[in-house]
Amino acid sequence: MHDKQLYHETIVSKLVQAIASEQSVQTIKIEHNTTIQGRTSTHQVDIYWEFTDGEITYKTIIQAQHWNKAIGNNELFRLLSILRDIPGQTAGALFTQPVYQKVTKDLARDVGITLYELMLPLDDHIWEPIVTPVQLKIDEAWAKAEKERLGMGEQQVQLGGEPKTMFIYDEDGNCLDSVQGIFDDYIKKSRAAGRYEEQTITHDFQGAYLKTYDELFPMLKLDKLIFKLTFFDSSEVQGEEMLSAILTSVLRYFRQ
Repeated sequence: MHDKQLYHETIVSKLVQAIASEQSVQTIKIEHNTTIQGRTSTHQVDIYWEFTDGEITYKTIIQAQHWNKAIGNNELFRLLSILRDIPGQTAGALFTQPVYQKVTKDLARDVGITLYELMLPLDDHIWEPIVTPVQLKIDEAWAKAEKERLGMGEQQVQLGGEPKTMFIYDEDGNCLDSVQGIFDDYIKKSRAAGRYEEQTITHDFQGAYLKTYDELFPMLKLDKLIFKLTFFDSSEVQGEEMLSAILTSVLRYFRQ
């Protein structure tokens, strides 16, 4: 996404989704890309949010169209005129690039306008991987033969450790990969294919061994690695973070 309007719509969409799931206050009304009626005029706003903390009803006007520039006093006074025209406990929020003018910041704080400063444009989706649970299975036939050779009976061989330090070798002792490296390879392939739904993956080994640093079993022959790979959209967190900052600022302003 490289278009100003698309980023604007993304901000509004993420906030609306976050408001819909907000539990700390009770939402009475949420409207976006709407026209609201004031005492003297109508006003076009990105988001109108009305909520209560159980005692007081608050109204918040959020404008995001100036997200790509550092706003000045003109934008502040434009929003302030809307706030003053809406009856009740009404506050506002403006999205902006970093504002360095102390006068502008002080004015915004004094009149109940939150300046939400964006350092970079929002990504549409940021898919982060989750790998769980993990089953690393050894070659049972090989393990049985080795136990018989060593006279170990039914003693169990324990597997464990951090994936990034669990190294895999071939029969000649050459390091092939790590368990984490296998995870990363499947993550890379899924991203390249645009596949973000949950998958159960079985990775089969051929002539591969796990180094254990155990005196009896310094190397274990591997059969397969089974794990679930899922992705979550971490850009959703941005909407929650934005809303949290705005809500905290609004409540602080009216409760001070």
